[in-house]
Amino acid sequence: MNDAATDGHPPRYTQDGATPIVLAEKLEADPHTVCARYRALSPVVARSTGGFVVLGAAEIEALLKDDRVRSAKAETNRAKGITDGPLWDFYQLSMQVDGPEHRKRRAPFTRTFALRLIEQTRPMIRAVADRLIDNWIQDRPVDFVDGFAKPLPALTIAHILGIPEEEVPRFTTLSNEAARVTGFNWAPEELPSMQEACRQMVSLVQQMLMDRRSRPREDFLSRYLAEIDIKADGLSAEEAVAQIVLLIAAGIETTRFAEIALVSLLMQHRSQWDAICRNPELAQRAVRESLRFEPSVGTIVRVSAQPLAIAGHVVPAGQLIHLSLLSASRDERVFQRSGEFDIMRDDLPRTNIGFGGGMHRCLGDSLALAELEESLIALTQRVPQLRLAGAQPQIRGHSGVRRIEGMQVVS
Repeated sequence: MNDAATDGHPPRYTQDGATPIVLAEKLEADPHTVCARYRALSPVVARSTGGFVVLGAAEIEALLKDDRVRSAKAETNRAKGITDGPLWDFYQLSMQVDGPEHRKRRAPFTRTFALRLIEQTRPMIRAVADRLIDNWIQDRPVDFVDGFAKPLPALTIAHILGIPEEEVPRFTTLSNEAARVTGFNWAPEELPSMQEACRQMVSLVQQMLMDRRSRPREDFLSRYLAEIDIKADGLSAEEAVAQIVLLIAAGIETTRFAEIALVSLLMQHRSQWDAICRNPELAQRAVRESLRFEPSVGTIVRVSAQPLAIAGHVVPAGQLIHLSLLSASRDERVFQRSGEFDIMRDDLPRTNIGFGGGMHRCLGDSLALAELEESLIALTQRVPQLRLAGAQPQIRGHSGVRRIEGMQVVS
């Protein structure tokens, strides 16, 4: 491959002249601009560091359900230097694999983590949001991340799992550290810290499940263990632990990002914030538009199990395929005025591609939507005068869980 084009220069192509090449560093630094530029050229581009990036929404939707591509966790972990240790073991045991192992590990979770549970959790989410707002002092700047966006999903997960509230800060810190591994923006010397965070999370969940086995309660974890035993799924104790660790790590970090992005966008589009203050039923529209406009997860990585033809581009077998959820969410072929944030748009998707698709679609999508909707209603009804105190937060990253800087607000 030739080197990818830099800004202001014509794009370069693979040696056969068929596929544009995108520079990976540029994609990470300014993903929306770069995705829009290359999306206009092709729904599929080659990545300068190897593999391909799929930018088109239709192509991504199809690939998420295509059994000719498979999970690339093993390949991406190796590429990051993760070949053993707690993180490697966790991914090997979690539902982030394919085939019978995926179905076996996902099934009891699906039966237990049902929509009914989520709906029953909504009053608790609203109560948590109200309690966090109660801690704010009027006319004083508040760190929205530490004072709301970080504790809300952590306390919600803690409630569902029966984690004592005094343990929540520890779980949150460990989750934040372990989840950093999903991106590519960390140095090799940082890996031991992420491995240790994963090890501690596994240990804590092991203790929780041992406690429920000896002393069952009327809670999610006890029902989860009962489902495994009753249905004879054949899950090992280690597999059972891994699925709960995945719920904690995925459920806290992605929702934290989404909460900050949602409120930040509405603060920048004041008329839309004011509309929700007048009509709380618009909260659902606001959440869905925010998830479209700034998805928490930029990419899902798959690997081609056999040669593929994607929109006229040939992808050889064994290639990493980065499915850009970020690009798909602003695809001009799907959304009118795709680069505008508008909660009243008439082309909001019924299901958000930011939660993935196919057999690996995020199991926590209903919980994330409930958390974001209930917390936004609490904010708009309790502190309608809320405004940014300082600069708007900067959103960065294209790979894995994206990054967002701190945000100060004043009520």
